[in-house]
Amino acid sequence: MLDTLRDSLPGVVLVGDSNQPVYAGCTGFAAAGPRSFFNSATGYGTLGYGLPAALGGRVAAPDRPVVAIMGDGGLQFTLAEMGSVTELDVPLIMILWNNQGYGEIEKAMIRSQVEPLGVRIFTPDFKAIAVAFGWEHTTAGDCAALSGIVREAAAAGRRLVIEIDEAGFKPVG
Repeated sequence: MLDTLRDSLPGVVLVGDSNQPVYAGCTGFAAAGPRSFFNSATGYGTLGYGLPAALGGRVAAPDRPVVAIMGDGGLQFTLAEMGSVTELDVPLIMILWNNQGYGEIEKAMIRSQVEPLGVRIFTPDFKAIAVAFGWEHTTAGDCAALSGIVREAAAAGRRLVIEIDEAGFKPVG
């Protein structure tokens, strides 16, 4: 997915929260160049970093497309920043990796033979939230669809949430 974003949007700045795609990216993703991949996937509880950091990146680099890569749990820490993006009237693309809670933590608990507790949090209607904050919303089921969606959104200068269901996402079309 990160390769698709990099290859679809020349000059893109990817800003990631603590979530599964970003964790994987920390070990195997090659950004296009310096100042192109920022994240807080350090394991120190920095949930919510991605959206405000992406807004800062968009303001600092107005000529580059910026994509926030958020998990559904992490986004709930900084939902209000969607309003800040709207108030500043800046285009921003958000990938919302939805695994119905704190999926990475749940998997670690299961691997450690710990009964998962507190990781299946309430998952709101993110489409309704996006619309309420003045963003558009769509979904992507594979990387081919994702590529077309981000190219169109960046070219049009839109604020767009692209919700991806972790359970159904296919890396190839």
